[in-house]
Amino acid sequence: MMGIRSEIKTVLEAALTGAVAVYEFPVEVPVLPAVIVAPGDPYQTPLTFGKDGRASSIRWSMRISILEPRAEISTSLDALEARRKEITDALSEIPGAQWSEFDQVGEMTVADVPAVGGTVGVTIRRGDE
Repeated sequence: MMGIRSEIKTVLEAALTGAVAVYEFPVEVPVLPAVIVAPGDPYQTPLTFGKDGRASSIRWSMRISILEPRAEISTSLDALEARRKEITDALSEIPGAQWSEFDQVGEMTVADVPAVGGTVGVTIRRGDE
């Protein structure tokens, strides 16, 4: 069975345009542009339980970080916003997935490379299909 982070990575790799590195876990030095799928907080929340006491449906929280190289800030922000749209459109391919926010947008440095980044909050409900 494919894990949820792997499933998201596979869907994003198929949907994203241009050269972009997609990681299914946090990495210390990503190659830019990059999309990083990581656990959110809380990572897993049981929603319903079966008669045996086991969770029968779970909500998974994910944080998808987007990192784009920064040249001119307005152009870089346009690229960041376009990448966010590609990601949130692609999430419709994953049953039970929805995005809730795009936050932590700003300038940063990644391995001495100027960048802009932001994070898409995602929840995926599984188990009661």
